[in-house]
Amino acid sequence: MALVVNDYLAQFLFIVYGALVRVPKWLMYTMSGGLATFFINFLHKPSPPQSAAKPAPKPVSAPAAAEHAVASSATNTPQKGSTERRGKK
Repeated sequence: MALVVNDYLAQFLFIVYGALVRVPKWLMYTMSGGLATFFINFLHKPSPPQSAAKPAPKPVSAPAAAEHAVASSATNTPQKGSTERRGKK
């Protein structure tokens, strides 16, 4: 029984060897590196975020928001940072 299994294994390996010998080494290196990179990236995927661990958002107080809006509208001058970045990416 074991002799039959070894015969099939030998035939399979003979076919694989015959196919691999025809491929240039540089192409085998490139293909094996690409396959290894894909495999490693597949195994090291980041875990999905857990929604249960997020804390509840804190409510924003209304007086603080209204006070900031009044202060920014009273000046009517553009901020320095916004004019410097205009047109740049």
